[in-house]
Amino acid sequence: MTKFSLRALALVLCLLVCPLAAQEVRTGGTLSDPERAYIEQLTETYGASERSRAANWTLADGTSYAQGVQVRFPQFQIDRMRFNTAEEAREYAASLPSSDFVEVRDNQVLRAFGPGRPGDADLRQGWEGLPSQAPAQQPAPAEQPAEAPASPAATSVPASTARSNGSVQLLRHHLLDEELPATSPGADPAPAQPAAEEPAAEEPLDPQEAFTRAHEQEQVQEELGSYMSDQARAAFDALTPAEQAEFAGLLRNHEDPAEQAYLLRSLGAGNSMEDLEWFSGQIEGRGAEWLDQNARLAGGQALTQQWHDSCAPTSSQVLRGELDPVYALRMRQAGDPYAVDPANPSAHNPTTAAEQRALLLREGGVAVSRDGFGGRGVSVQGYENLVDSAGERAGLDFRSVETDGVDDRRAGEILDANLRQGIPTPMAIYGPNSGHAVLAVDRREAADGSVDYQIYDPWHGTLTWVSRDDVNADTIDVGTNQPQVGYVMRYRETGPSYMVWGTEQE
Repeated sequence: MTKFSLRALALVLCLLVCPLAAQEVRTGGTLSDPERAYIEQLTETYGASERSRAANWTLADGTSYAQGVQVRFPQFQIDRMRFNTAEEAREYAASLPSSDFVEVRDNQVLRAFGPGRPGDADLRQGWEGLPSQAPAQQPAPAEQPAEAPASPAATSVPASTARSNGSVQLLRHHLLDEELPATSPGADPAPAQPAAEEPAAEEPLDPQEAFTRAHEQEQVQEELGSYMSDQARAAFDALTPAEQAEFAGLLRNHEDPAEQAYLLRSLGAGNSMEDLEWFSGQIEGRGAEWLDQNARLAGGQALTQQWHDSCAPTSSQVLRGELDPVYALRMRQAGDPYAVDPANPSAHNPTTAAEQRALLLREGGVAVSRDGFGGRGVSVQGYENLVDSAGERAGLDFRSVETDGVDDRRAGEILDANLRQGIPTPMAIYGPNSGHAVLAVDRREAADGSVDYQIYDPWHGTLTWVSRDDVNADTIDVGTNQPQVGYVMRYRETGPSYMVWGTEQE
């Protein structure tokens, strides 16, 4: 079995390269040493250069023979998180489920990766004709032009690895959603078809022009909202010329305006180029519906709180996921974000549960299971601290505004001001004996001027439309018997900030 040190594995994960080295033979017997060396060499050659969803391997021609190999690829990445004490940081790091790599410094968890879920790479070429010793190092595949779609490149193989006819079979296996055609044992591979004549290369756009062309589309602007649209533009302008060209190339890979919008939102959320490359490969060809269900935490089946009193941490996670599709997609890949086990918070999505617990503890809460007793939530100030952390990379800073008994219109005015710009808005609602953190994520206006807001409830993981009249009258119903809107958080940008009641210079 091929083994890698944790340090090497963390490096590969950090680069966000999909295929890792073969780890376990699934079918077809045991690999010999030359076979194992060959597959390791291929994985290293292509895994180090391919950042698309496809793992492209060129194998020696031989009798058709199904050989399954299990590969692993990264499933979650936790970015920097700050805690009040170093002890809390270490406690959070220790709670992560079988992490492949964790880096803790003082009161911060700087990075954490893992665990990867297994995926089957079906290699439908046999090993007949392989040399008794590992073949010589093959050259890396030639880089494709930025404007060309990702495709396998023919790579030369030592003559000793091929059969007498010297043909080389190129196999493509897409780790996510493409399967190789079935091949009967003993059948010869189909003869290679002559390569089609490629059209003349299109003149690449200037990066600024490419960005503007994608950014200014009506559908893109509608998806982003004015705030994240401005954030994306500012983030692009802050890139180096080389990074701008690289990002323009990523945009060029996506014809769907929805995919372009999510890529722009990810840029505006402060993600690195490595993260943007990974995300671009993950969403290519997926379309608007898939993105809504997988690259948001309030889309499809929304995130559910895993602890009895973690409504504020969960709402802050959803806030971050609405701003940052990269974070949302990784959290969904780590496990089912909707399912809950009342007695075991870590049963379905241990990564999500661990982060909720850490955020709850950070702001003075006590974590118990959903059916447990003795838990404690966070204060309104604690909730504000959590959403400030969640929105920090997108330039957001929130201020709590008490709306109960102050002005019947104030809650609606704050929601209108934020949601018109596409900014999710934290809220605290109350019932006779308890409070609950929720998040307003959308707004709609009818022809008659009536307005509804879409409210995310972390306890049920559901979205409910409520009217502005009910919000202002403290009669909302999101299924928790807490109809009173006690606080709504207005936002201000870091630096000179827009306030609901006027303009304030910091």
